[in-house]
Amino acid sequence: MSSHSTDTPAETPTETRADTLTQTPAQTIGPFYGYALPFEDGEKLVDRAHPQAIRLHGTVYDGAGEVIPDALLEIWQADAQGRISAEHGSLTRDGYTFTGWGRTPVDNVGRYRFTTVNPG
Repeated sequence: MSSHSTDTPAETPTETRADTLTQTPAQTIGPFYGYALPFEDGEKLVDRAHPQAIRLHGTVYDGAGEVIPDALLEIWQADAQGRISAEHGSLTRDGYTFTGWGRTPVDNVGRYRFTTVNPG
């Protein structure tokens, strides 16, 4: 057993630091990057009417086997001849020409789909 004594009485603050601070809110889904948002027809690397169009689809699961309803997928791939275009402006989307990349959110049960070509 030990005892503690002081020569002067301890001061009791009327307002503590904890009284003036607010709790940091929990982080929501993020971070949010404007350049990584979905865009119209982002799942179409080629139009469905393209003669070499295929459908790539699936479901996104977490490590516990639960679906992830708020995932955003992005794919990059070669064209049907195995080429990856590196020319300036080659990623411009015209609705028919293969672009080599796409981005799409999953639906509320984790499903996604892309329309693309079989890479060569």
